[in-house]
Amino acid sequence: GRVLTQEELDAIVAVALAWPMLGAFLLLRRVTLRDALVIATAAHAEADQLLTTDRRWPTARKLGLVITITTL
Repeated sequence: GRVLTQEELDAIVAVALAWPMLGAFLLLRRVTLRDALVIATAAHAEADQLLTTDRRWPTARKLGLVITITTL
């Protein structure tokens, strides 16, 4: 895959830090930081679908997202 620019990473981190619900899930250890950044990236990009292999992820509804999360 391509490497993100510093500007793109800054935007993703800003979204993750500014999104209170995501921060709450991080604090409760419902998702890892890596997963939170993936979710924040999808939210920032206004993605329609997010794929994961981790069955422990909260639902899109619990995350406050209008997105389809598919567990493979």
